Amino acid sequence: MVDQNWFQNISAATIHETLINQSIPERLFHYTSSDGLKGIVENNCLRFADAMFMNDGSETVHGMYMFAQAVTQFMDGKPDHEIQIVEELKQQIVATANIMRPIIFCMSAEQNLLNQWRDYGSDVVPYSIELDTYVLQRGNEFSFPVYLAKVIYDIAFQEYLLKKLISAIYQRTQDIPAGAQISPELKAQLMQSVATEILWLLYRFKNPAFAAEQEWRLISHGDTVQRFTRPQFRSSKLGVIPYYEFRPSGQAKLPIRAVWVGPSPYSNVSHIALQQFLQANGYGNVHTNFSTIPIRR
Repeated sequence: MVDQNWFQNISAATIHETLINQSIPERLFHYTSSDGLKGIVENNCLRFADAMFMNDGSETVHGMYMFAQAVTQFMDGKPDHEIQIVEELKQQIVATANIMRPIIFCMSAEQNLLNQWRDYGSDVVPYSIELDTYVLQRGNEFSFPVYLAKVIYDIAFQEYLLKKLISAIYQRTQDIPAGAQISPELKAQLMQSVATEILWLLYRFKNPAFAAEQEWRLISHGDTVQRFTRPQFRSSKLGVIPYYEFRPSGQAKLPIRAVWVGPSPYSNVSHIALQQFLQANGYGNVHTNFSTIPIRR
C-alpha cells in the first residue's frame, strides 16, 4: 500500500555511514569569544543559530548544489516523465528547506585547534568549552529536541552518499505497484516525504574549505524549535539576526565539563579570572586550563 509513509526512514542507512568507524563522542568542544562565554555561563543556555545567517555563506546552498549535480547525473538517460518528476522534487526540496531550516549549535572534535583560536580570538581572549554530548541529547531535559550530526567535508564521500540515497529512493519508486492510484494530495505528501529524507542528509554536508574545524553539530529545525520557544535577536556582521536559547529545565546547569583559555600572552592571568567567573556563576566544579600554543597577536 502506498501512503505518506512510503519514503520515511529511507535515509537512515545512508546517514549511518557518516559514522562508520567512529562512535559518537562523549564530549565535544565549542569555541567562542569572551562575550560568548559570558553569555553562555551567565544565562545558563546555549545559543542555536539559524543556518541561513551563519558565517559560512555557503551553509544553506552547498548541499543543494551537490544534490542537483548528483541527481542530474543519476537521471541521465531516464524517461522524460521521470526527469520531470525530479524537477518537481527540486522545487519541493527548496520549499521544505524553508520550513525545516536547520537550527544549529556548532562544536569541534578537538579542544585545542589553532584555526579555531584564531577565528574567535582576533581581538579578545577566546575560550573552548567542553560539553557532555550525551546529556545535551536528552530532549526532555532542554528547551527543544535536538540530534547530533557529524559534518561531512569530503566531496567524494558526499557524492557517494548522495548516489546511494538517490538510488534507494529511485528503487522505492520502481516498487510502487503498477496502476496504483495516487491522488494529487498523496503525491504532494510523497514529494515532501522524499524532500525531507534528502534534507536529513544534506544538512550534514559542508564546504571542504572548513574541514579544519572538525565540526559536529547539534541540530533542530525551524518548524520544531518554534513550537517550543521564540527567537531572540543579536547584532552580527549581517545586522540583527535571530538565535534560539537552548537551556536545561528547572534548576539544572549546562553539562559543561571544562573550559580552556585560548592562546594569549596573558593566559595565566586569564585563567585565574576564568576560575573566579565560573565560581561566581555556579560552575565552580568545572575543570579549567589554558592553551600553550604560541601565537602572535
